[in-house]
Amino acid sequence: RSGNLDLLSFLIMPVQRVPRYNLLLEQMVKYTWPHHCDYDPLCDALRRIQEVATQVNEAIRFRENSDHIFRVKKSIHGFPGDLIEPHRRFIRNGTLLERTTDAEEEEPPTKFFVLFNDMLVRARRTEAKSHGVQWTFEDGAPLTSVCVREVEGT
Repeated sequence: RSGNLDLLSFLIMPVQRVPRYNLLLEQMVKYTWPHHCDYDPLCDALRRIQEVATQVNEAIRFRENSDHIFRVKKSIHGFPGDLIEPHRRFIRNGTLLERTTDAEEEEPPTKFFVLFNDMLVRARRTEAKSHGVQWTFEDGAPLTSVCVREVEGT
C-alpha cells in the first residue's frame, strides 16, 4: 500500500487516464483555431486516443463476457462439451416456469435458460446441500433450430 491506494487502484490508473486524455484533447481542439499550426496534430491525437478508448472498451466487454460465460459454466453441471468458445457471446439468462401441454401437472418446473449468440441452453434445478441451488444441463439447441413464438393468454 502506498498512501491510501492499494495495488488494484494503481493498476486501474492507466485505464482511467484514457477518457481524461480524450476530454482534454476535445477541449483543446474546441478552443484551437483551425488555422493554428497545432490544430491538425491535436485532431490527429484526438482521433488516436479515441481509437485507443474503443480498443480498451472492447477488451473490457470481451473480458466481462468471458467472465459471465465462466460463471454460467460453473453453475450448470453436465454440459456436454465446453461452453467457452472463442466465438460465443453471452446474451441473457434467467429462470422461467416451463409450461407443457400436460394438464395434470400441478406446478410447472422452474428451468434455467441461457441465451448465447449461437445457442440456447436449458437446465433443471437441483439441490446441492453444500452449494445451495444448482442447475443440471437438460438440453441445448443451436439458434438456427430454435423458434420462439408468442402464446395467447401469457
